[in-house]
Amino acid sequence: MTNNQYAESARVRAGRVRAGASNAQVIAAILCWLTVTLEGFDLVTLGAVIPSLLQTRHIGFDAGAATLVATLSLVGVGIGASAIGPLSDRFGRRHRSRCAWSAAARG
Repeated sequence: MTNNQYAESARVRAGRVRAGASNAQVIAAILCWLTVTLEGFDLVTLGAVIPSLLQTRHIGFDAGAATLVATLSLVGVGIGASAIGPLSDRFGRRHRSRCAWSAAARG
């Protein structure tokens, strides 16, 4: 083994090699992971809250209203997922991502 190979082997063992990923790629991967994590949060929250809303009848919730809200939220996710792909292809992914993040930030 040459000195270069020893140095490379030491860096790999030390965990300092990130498979050639740049800082921008690492940031993009973290943002994608965060988006996927937060995307399902509303559905999980809705699933956790519906039983107590049905039990207390708070804001007039009954079984029919709960079904409607759950159905419409899933339909909204499906429409959004189906629409964003062609829009991203036409106008660019960076612009669509910025629009989506700003819309989510405004609530």
